[in-house]
Amino acid sequence: MTGASHWNTLRTEAVPRYFFHITDGEVIRDDVGTELPNMDAVRRYAMRVSSDVLRDDRNSDIWDGNEWRMVVSDEAGRAVFVLRFLAEQKLAA
Repeated sequence: MTGASHWNTLRTEAVPRYFFHITDGEVIRDDVGTELPNMDAVRRYAMRVSSDVLRDDRNSDIWDGNEWRMVVSDEAGRAVFVLRFLAEQKLAA
């Protein structure tokens, strides 16, 4: 395979697109998605996005026992995995 034909092969390989939908009292759909090369990259990306969103003060109701959830789906709309976060304060502050 020549260098040029090898480059063309690499450029035409499709990178899968994944969608990261969030539910935190309301559903926030990811209609754009993100292209990621493999499941390890999908997991890392989901954890990074979750961390960023949960760090935001607007999500403080998670401490009231309300579940925060991220459903990651593939291009066909099939759920790949779900991340769930729930916090319950047990002692009075």
